[in-house]
Amino acid sequence: MRSRVLHVPLFIGVIALCGCQTYQRDLDRAATHYQENRHPEALALLKVLEGDTDSLSTVERARYAYFRGMANFRLEKRREARHWLGRAAANEKLYPNSLSKDEKERADQILAELNEARYGGASP
Repeated sequence: MRSRVLHVPLFIGVIALCGCQTYQRDLDRAATHYQENRHPEALALLKVLEGDTDSLSTVERARYAYFRGMANFRLEKRREARHWLGRAAANEKLYPNSLSKDEKERADQILAELNEARYGGASP
């Protein structure tokens, strides 16, 4: 009986680890869709993943926000793009190097453009 009790936490840990790997794979698949210019598919997968982002690492959450913002931007959903790229930029400030240099530069550039269009040069 005692050995069964010891195995339960181990079993739960293995299940949780498998779940996290699934979320990481989903994020990687969404990134691949985005890079292949399959923006609707990327955005759909990212929307499904949204409820599970707390299972991602801080770096993965920054990537999630970046790809969600960029997919929205490519689909001309400017409001959503501004929101998600703002989250990616905030995450990058809290956890430097969460995004690659290219991702950070692209996010900053597009976010500046979106803010300019939204606020007309005024600070948000």
